[in-house]
Amino acid sequence: MVYLGGKAIVDSRSVGQISFLWFAHTLPTGAKITIDSPDSLGTRVRGLIPGTYNFGLIVKDNRANLSDTAYTNVTIVTQQ
Repeated sequence: MVYLGGKAIVDSRSVGQISFLWFAHTLPTGAKITIDSPDSLGTRVRGLIPGTYNFGLIVKDNRANLSDTAYTNVTIVTQQ
């Protein structure tokens, strides 16, 4: 399991109007993951196998109709 945590600086006029969406952009072949809370700022990802993962987080300001996406890499290695 791995924890993904995002950070958002929110305009005070948009409080309550922000939405989040975590997604897997790239996965190792054969990986079948579960993102526990894809619509939260922080979430756990389960079912990881060794390899490199690329996850994205979309932050959308529904009041201003603006969004941005950030990406992060996670590498899982086998333990010996």
